[in-house]
Amino acid sequence: MQDEASEAVARNPRQWRSHVAKWRKDVKTKRAELDATKAVENAGMAESYAREAIGFALNALDEAEEAVLDALQAGQGKRRFLIGSVGHGRSQSQLPR
Repeated sequence: MQDEASEAVARNPRQWRSHVAKWRKDVKTKRAELDATKAVENAGMAESYAREAIGFALNALDEAEEAVLDALQAGQGKRRFLIGSVGHGRSQSQLPR
């Protein structure tokens, strides 16, 4: 088989070079198609990860908002308690600010 290929090259080197150039071009095109397919797959995964990260961040914001509201509510309760006890042995200067 190698002898046949060598003879084909020897008989018509220009045709052989053209054949090899076409083959290389076809391989390059196929590689580009595969790379494009892989890029689309990777983009899909990146979008999925981004959506998960956004969901995680939104949940964290909800939890932070709840924590702030809980803290504010606890602070108001403490203040009411302290203000209510002013006449019971505490002066205004002893109240925490």
